[in-house]
Amino acid sequence: MQLLTDPAAVRAFATHVHSQGKTLALVPALGPLHAGQHALILRAKALADVVIVGNCLNKLQLGLGDTPLISEESTTADEALCEAAGVDVLFRPSSEAFYPTDFSTYLFEDRLSKGLLGPSRPNWFRGFITLFAIYNNLLSPDWIVVGQRDFQTVAVLKKAIRDLYFPVQLEVCPTVRSAEGLALFAKNSSLLPSQRQDAERVYHALGAGKRLVDSGIRSPDRVVAEMTHLLSQSRRIRIIYAAAIDNETLEPLKVLEPGHGLLAVAVWLDEVRLLDNILL
Repeated sequence: MQLLTDPAAVRAFATHVHSQGKTLALVPALGPLHAGQHALILRAKALADVVIVGNCLNKLQLGLGDTPLISEESTTADEALCEAAGVDVLFRPSSEAFYPTDFSTYLFEDRLSKGLLGPSRPNWFRGFITLFAIYNNLLSPDWIVVGQRDFQTVAVLKKAIRDLYFPVQLEVCPTVRSAEGLALFAKNSSLLPSQRQDAERVYHALGAGKRLVDSGIRSPDRVVAEMTHLLSQSRRIRIIYAAAIDNETLEPLKVLEPGHGLLAVAVWLDEVRLLDNILL
């Protein structure tokens, strides 16, 4: 495995890959890697000849509650995970390498990014789409492989790819969970045991909502009320939203049907923001 930090070097690598007629998949990450990204890497390897993990601490994206837990220990663990998974290149540019001091060019999506977490994440979606455009220009990937946990970011990325005719295929993989159902993400390791117990309530609430739909309940208000009730039983949890939505348009569903849309929750658990969803 190669570890690259220079954008020019990773562009030269990708150009060489494409000149050999090989396909390339990109797995984007933000901060410490975990078992969820390991699953994305394995899927990327099944799709393409060459896999690049782009692990950029994207300063354009970050806001309150979004700072990853970066340390020397975590970067060493990232390299070990990528090596074991068979990654060809771990691309870890510094913000300084990516963004000169006079950087002022951005892409943003103006519809799907406005609701749900949009108001509380003013930088997130613009920063992610801008980073994706940079990755696309450097690597010309055939595939970009992402997880379902942050479904709003997935929907925004899918819309940007369609609207701007990016020549890349998007592969969305199921959320990887702990044995208790907790969606894996970078800050899991920082949760105290008591916090983990409350964090697990998120998936339990989603599961309860889905069981209501599977039993024949079709009212979004009824299902959302049940999820909200279960979440509110924890003093640590502050609900940002609980919703039943279309996973493409992100519009609220008027009638719930198995196989259509998803249930989604975002909460603050003390100072950690948790996102999760479950397909109906």
